[in-house]
Amino acid sequence: MQKDKRYFDARVGNLEQLAYARRSVMSDGRADGLRIIEVNNGNGLSCTLLEGRCLDIARLSYKGTNLSFLSKAGFVAPSQCNTASGEFAHYFQGGMLYTCGIDNFGPDGKKNGNALLLHGCIGITPAQEVSTFVDWENKEIKISGKMVHAGLFNENLELYRTITIPMDDNQIRIHDTITNHGFADEEIMLLYHINFGYPMLSEDLELDIKGTVKPRDQDAADGIAHWNTFETPTAGRPEEVYYHTPNTEEDGLVHVNLTNKRLNIGAEVIFDLAQLPYLVQWKSMMSGDYALGIEPATAYVGGYEQEKKEGRMVILKPGAKKEFDVALLLSDLN
Repeated sequence: MQKDKRYFDARVGNLEQLAYARRSVMSDGRADGLRIIEVNNGNGLSCTLLEGRCLDIARLSYKGTNLSFLSKAGFVAPSQCNTASGEFAHYFQGGMLYTCGIDNFGPDGKKNGNALLLHGCIGITPAQEVSTFVDWENKEIKISGKMVHAGLFNENLELYRTITIPMDDNQIRIHDTITNHGFADEEIMLLYHINFGYPMLSEDLELDIKGTVKPRDQDAADGIAHWNTFETPTAGRPEEVYYHTPNTEEDGLVHVNLTNKRLNIGAEVIFDLAQLPYLVQWKSMMSGDYALGIEPATAYVGGYEQEKKEGRMVILKPGAKKEFDVALLLSDLN
């Protein structure tokens, strides 16, 4: 899509014939009332953003091939999310991106006497002040909105998200800003749960993360020789979680590379260690829950209490803000 807008004006009646960002509301089952944004960049990338859930990315496909993992729970509106302890699996859609935090990720916990949810509550927070702009002059689709995490006598935090999808390249750029609008220091945690699924995830997928790796627990230790290759789904197989200390490349950023030669598709997750100093890998080879998570984060997934004890909290002063950037690039291998 290298031509200018006037070139296309002469050839189509409506530019949505080529590319669009279309807002709508789902109306079936537990998804009833969930606001979504369907995006097609006209160059092979299409995705579903969840306006009703943190502007996260549910489905993602490249030239008609699915890349994302969608859990058994599927699409669930915030009104259908039971946040009682132990219920997370019943509203976790997985998706290409599920944002975890901003007060906790990892297991349930407590902070100042308040309950903390498994992986936090920002991922079920609806976006507000949402803007969608198909910019034909700059050939990009830009979507933005804010999520508020605040409570009486508690924190007053805002996550403002901008997602940029070029029309002449197949990539998704996520820029987040967390601002402390309160009057006390706040501890924040943020993890980008980026989830690949079948058919991108299969025995044909190869994962390249340069650096060192260590297992979280015994299940991961048992499989560490094969952390970067993927097997046939097996009923009842436990998940494996690995902690990576990745190397940066010449641009100063971390590049996680995934290739599936059978599909002729490459994917790259790019982030800045100065913003997100930890990288978690989730490998689930269980039948029906077949997923690979690449998860840049501000801490490991031990939960708020453990991560605070081990000194991995990000502190935001009153009025301060912190920015985070993650990019996902898609391409043909040849």
